Amino acid sequence: LLREIPRKKWRVVSVIESLHVLYKWIERIGYANFDANATATGLIGGLHDDDDGDQLSNGLEFFFGTDAKQWTANPVVSSQAVDGSIQFQIPINGDAVSDGISPTVQDSVNLIDWYEAGTVNSVLSIDSDTSGVGVSGVQVWKTAPEVERAFLRFNLPN
Repeated sequence: LLREIPRKKWRVVSVIESLHVLYKWIERIGYANFDANATATGLIGGLHDDDDGDQLSNGLEFFFGTDAKQWTANPVVSSQAVDGSIQFQIPINGDAVSDGISPTVQDSVNLIDWYEAGTVNSVLSIDSDTSGVGVSGVQVWKTAPEVERAFLRFNLPN
């Protein structure tokens, strides 16, 4: 059965949807490069949204330099064994660094206990970083030689 929806209800939905878009736009204030990128690519959501549904937030996609409107199937972080250590290579968008978008990197050896990378209980230490404010590059984290496996996760601050 089809039922006609009164015009007033249709307008309420439109106002609610417009307010949602406005809220997402306001959330981008203070992140000039993210906002410019979002405007240029037609991205609607804010930093913590996931417009393409690939489980990477728009802010993380911007940080990694991937397209937040297109599903990211392959991991953006690569790993390899080097001299008995595991190295993780993380691509970093310099424009995200300029905006102050800097996710916390956490590591674990068992997927239960997580530690901020580079802290006392962490198994990772920074090996090199070619990124900077306005300069895209790669951050390389490495494990101690005795570590056989390690997992990473990234959290955007609120």
